[in-house]
Amino acid sequence: MVLYGVAAAVIGGTSLYGGRGKMIHALIGGLVIGVIFNGLALIQTSASVEFMATGLVLLAAIVSTLSLDEELGGRSLGQRPTSVS
Repeated sequence: MVLYGVAAAVIGGTSLYGGRGKMIHALIGGLVIGVIFNGLALIQTSASVEFMATGLVLLAAIVSTLSLDEELGGRSLGQRPTSVS
C-alpha cells in the first residue's frame, strides 16, 4: 500500500525533494495508479507483474521529474525566472 501512495504522489508531480505539489495532482496520480492496477487485474496478471508495472511507471515519473527540475533550475513550472541585477 505504501508503494501505491508514494507512486500516486510522484506521478501527480510532487517533488521528491519536498516543497512542491498540489493535492489535485496527487489525486490524478492516484487515478493513474488505479487504472494500471485495475487494468492488469482485468487481464488476470499476477501480483508480481502488477508491482513491476507500478514500479516502471513510478521510475518513469521520477526520471521525468528529475529531468524537469534540472531543466527549470529548481523553479516550479508556474514561476518566472528572476532577473539578476
